[in-house]
Amino acid sequence: EGHYHGWLDNVLITDRDGVWEAASAGQLSSHLDDTLVLPWNDADVLADVLEREGERIAAVIMEPIMINSGVIEPGPAYLERVRRLCSRYGIVIIFDEVISGFRLGLGGAVRRYGVTPDLALYGKAIAGGVPVSALAGREDLMHRIGTGEVNHSGTFNGWAPGMAAVVATLEYLRDHPPYASIAEYGTKLMAGLREIGESVG
Repeated sequence: EGHYHGWLDNVLITDRDGVWEAASAGQLSSHLDDTLVLPWNDADVLADVLEREGERIAAVIMEPIMINSGVIEPGPAYLERVRRLCSRYGIVIIFDEVISGFRLGLGGAVRRYGVTPDLALYGKAIAGGVPVSALAGREDLMHRIGTGEVNHSGTFNGWAPGMAAVVATLEYLRDHPPYASIAEYGTKLMAGLREIGESVG
């Protein structure tokens, strides 16, 4: 709930007056028939759903930090519990790090929280803003793409200028990590905003 996973019909869902429905004209409501929306940071709800429906659920997808609806970090041990639940039921857990990946650090939320998903998605931050996306994951899942069992084709797959931008960006971030400065500036900004808020009541 509150996460954004792109303009993909079966995950582009909105809450209008307490009813989960397609977020855009032109979406087929049937695309949402196999999608459940669960509250963020509530592993108990996920546990209840998996106890009832675990055999039918293929994957759990989430932003490891809810960034689309403001920045809400996962609660203590939330990601670890989700990881354990998905492993117990044989469900693929997917971290959508399109926004969080490479902005939090070279290892993204995966390294920050120490929880490894089965699949992770990354966006153009991996290439310094050049339009590139990346999918990383467990070897057995990724192998299915290589064998053709899972079709993943596109005119930009392996795009050489994009791949060069990825290498250059990752090497630069490794050799000149900006993350301590970003954290310091962020802390100062938050302190200043709190001070302003308190001064105006």
